[in-house]
Amino acid sequence: MTQKAKEGLRHDTRGVSPVIGVIMMIAVVTIIAAFVAAVAYGVIGNVSEVPSVALVEEGVGGGTNVTVTITHYGGDTISNAFNTSQCPELGDKWDSLDLRYNGAKVTSSNANILELNKVDANSTWPDDFRSGAVLKIQFKTLKTGDAIMILYTPRSTVLKRVMVL
Repeated sequence: MTQKAKEGLRHDTRGVSPVIGVIMMIAVVTIIAAFVAAVAYGVIGNVSEVPSVALVEEGVGGGTNVTVTITHYGGDTISNAFNTSQCPELGDKWDSLDLRYNGAKVTSSNANILELNKVDANSTWPDDFRSGAVLKIQFKTLKTGDAIMILYTPRSTVLKRVMVL
C-alpha cells in the first residue's frame, strides 16, 4: 500500500459516527429497560401487597335477619383489619378490611349483629384477622341478587364477593 493510501485510512472518519450512534442507542434502551423492569418487579418504590386469604362464607340466602358467617380458613393474616375499640355503630368497626352490602358499607342501618369470634362489635376486638377467625353478620334483609363484598382498603381490592341466590 502506498504512503498516501495509508494516510487516507488514518483520517477517514466516515464510518465512526454511525457505529457510535448505534452503541449509544443500545446503551440507552438497556438502561430504560432495566429501570422499567425494576419498577415492575417492585425493586423501586414501596408497593404493598394484597394479602392472600381463603375466606369461606356460610348462610348466604334470601330472607330477613339472615346470619352470614365468614371464616378465615388460611393464608395471610390481615393486619389492622378492625378498629379495636368498642363501637356501638357497626360501620366504625372496620379499618383495613371493609364489608360492603350492595356497594354500601355495612352499618347499623343494614345489619343487626356483628361478631368476631363470638365477641360483639360493642366490645374490644383484636386488630388482626387471622386464620381460624370467624366473623358473623346478621343482615336485616337479603334478597336474590344482593352482593356482599369484603374489601382490603389499603389497595382497594376485593378479597371476597358473594351473590345471594
